[in-house]
Amino acid sequence: MRNSLRFGWICLTLVGLLLGAACGPDHPKQDETPPSLAVAQEDSEPIDSATAELIYREAVTAVRTRHAETGEYIYLNEDIKLVEQSLELKPGYLKAMEVLAWVYSTYPTYVDDDPSHETALEYALEVFRVNGKVDVAAYEVLAAAYYSNGQLTLGDQFFDHAIERARDDETAEFYRLEKESLQELHKIKLAQP
Repeated sequence: MRNSLRFGWICLTLVGLLLGAACGPDHPKQDETPPSLAVAQEDSEPIDSATAELIYREAVTAVRTRHAETGEYIYLNEDIKLVEQSLELKPGYLKAMEVLAWVYSTYPTYVDDDPSHETALEYALEVFRVNGKVDVAAYEVLAAAYYSNGQLTLGDQFFDHAIERARDDETAEFYRLEKESLQELHKIKLAQP
């Protein structure tokens, strides 16, 4: 019996030593660097991206539901905040950039907000760079951003391109009316030299 207890203690000690050797010491060696926060942040990027897309969808769903119920397709303040939050979580998120470029350029709330107009132009330029060849709406968004920044000639050019590239007469007419409406909204800024 004593021999079997001794054998058990020896086995237990060997297992402990092997585990200790396999797992390493509790304290890092002097030459080991501690884990980097950058690595942890990189690990969270897919989570942030998924969260950003969910937040964006929540805003768009609210807008579409409102449109179905009232006939108005408009982003309310809480919807805009959700889209802004999605862009904070996922920088460069084109869908969010497109919505915000449009909102900052076309909503009366932002008519005198020059920093928002500059941001709108920055976002619209990026959306156009990526989607301009395949999405005629990128022309409309960029034209609106140019208008909000007081650049009538460029705004006209991009609206005219949107009208030319419209898939049908109804869409072309929509762009013409949008052009007139935004010229009216930004008439003071567009009239400045």
